[in-house]
Amino acid sequence: MRQSRPTPEFEIPRSPADYEAVGKLPGYKAVEKLNVPYSAPRDPLPSMSENWRYAMRRYGSWQGYSLAALSAVGLLVWAAAPRPGKQTETRKT
Repeated sequence: MRQSRPTPEFEIPRSPADYEAVGKLPGYKAVEKLNVPYSAPRDPLPSMSENWRYAMRRYGSWQGYSLAALSAVGLLVWAAAPRPGKQTETRKT
């Protein structure tokens, strides 16, 4: 079982120096800007072949899964399709 670490105690700023230190911390937007998963576009923009190379390197492992899922769905649709042939007639009484 995973052991939890103790939560660090939050210190309340008590002196003017503490308040100045808190004021110098980066704001929410600055921290968010550093933590975004996608970086800003570079200059010059990447070519289409570079984009494809990046996409295949990053997502190419999923291509096999998608092909297998597509094949399985196609097989299920084919198996569920009605077959031409002898139809049973129902009589009206």
